[in-house]
Amino acid sequence: MLKRAIVRSNGQLVCFVVNQIFSIGSILSWTLTVILAYTYWIFSPGAIGVALLATWCLDRAGSKRRALTEV
Repeated sequence: MLKRAIVRSNGQLVCFVVNQIFSIGSILSWTLTVILAYTYWIFSPGAIGVALLATWCLDRAGSKRRALTEV
């Protein structure tokens, strides 16, 4: 009877350890995914803003040149 209890407790200990390893691994992978996504996308709004500003400036310069040549 005691041997059976020891075997069961060892089996539960192994299950507990495996469960903790997978839990920690999934938490770490989710955390790393969020951090990488944040650091990658943090510059996207700035890049979009620079592209819009450059487009607007070039469009204004082009429309001024067109207005001067039409006169």
